Amino acid sequence: MSLIERATNAQRNTRNEDDTRHEAAGDRSESRATNRASADRNLPVVQPQEEQFSEDDLDLDLDNTDWSRVFELNKDLLARQGFLVPDTKDKRLALEMRAVKRRLLRRLNFYRTENSSRRRPTPRGPVRNTVLFTSTRPAEGKTFSAINLALSLALEDNISVLLIDADVPRPKVFHHFGLEAGEGLTDRVLDSSTPMEELIVREGTYPLSLLSQGRAKVNPIELFASEEMAEFVEEVSRRYPDRIIIFDAPPVLATPEAVVLARHVDETIFLVEANETPEPAVAIALEELLDNNENISLILNKCLAPQAAAHYGSYEEYYTKGSELKSSHLNRRER
Repeated sequence: MSLIERATNAQRNTRNEDDTRHEAAGDRSESRATNRASADRNLPVVQPQEEQFSEDDLDLDLDNTDWSRVFELNKDLLARQGFLVPDTKDKRLALEMRAVKRRLLRRLNFYRTENSSRRRPTPRGPVRNTVLFTSTRPAEGKTFSAINLALSLALEDNISVLLIDADVPRPKVFHHFGLEAGEGLTDRVLDSSTPMEELIVREGTYPLSLLSQGRAKVNPIELFASEEMAEFVEEVSRRYPDRIIIFDAPPVLATPEAVVLARHVDETIFLVEANETPEPAVAIALEELLDNNENISLILNKCLAPQAAAHYGSYEEYYTKGSELKSSHLNRRER
């Protein structure tokens, strides 16, 4: 027998063995399918039931189904930086922030419903839930205060908060939380088709969400003054009516973004460092803000409170009508 004939016979024998194995495998597969069908017939039939949701489950945050956008609060990191954390030992700071948020919530008409543990905006009048945090100049503590207010609202009062890092030149919010900032505010303003769920990150346990400053390289002054920015603020306010939306903006005298953004928000919190910020600088910054938004709350940060008012700590708040604040301040400056 030639080499070619032997090779042909070997190939034929191999093919016959493969066919035999395939037939056996097919018999086993058919047997398993028969067994599964028999088992399925023995299973009880379960009718689908409609899910029941409570009011608190309907948080209007339906875009938070992407679990890759969920983070865990790094309590140790926040505590080392002096921020509020659950079961904080810094009771003085907790009391100070309660005084701040109590008046803010009253100005925004937030209230607690009878059948819900979560505060929601009052049904009377339009939704007012956007807050701008700014200061006169850098290093006065505005970002520290904005983060603490957000933490206090979310951790203590179970109020949903969206904290937006709007300090595009010097973003710090994500750094303080130990997170890497991805696409965010600037990207969404430039391209409104980008889904918010792809940009917002949320804490897995507490009702706290974050939006970074973004990665798009833009002129922040032009961007904040654009119609697109006004539409963005209106959109997030309308889309999340049960949230307090906090914008951490740049200092007023450092760059004009805060003044421009103040036109679009409901409340502005203006933070001043006690015994450090010159009064003329405060006067100029206030005039700039009041020309764009009269709903201004002033926080005097790092002040030494008198012993009789020690429960207010280092924060002293002055909430008043914008016109009254402007008038009294200008009188002091003229004297």
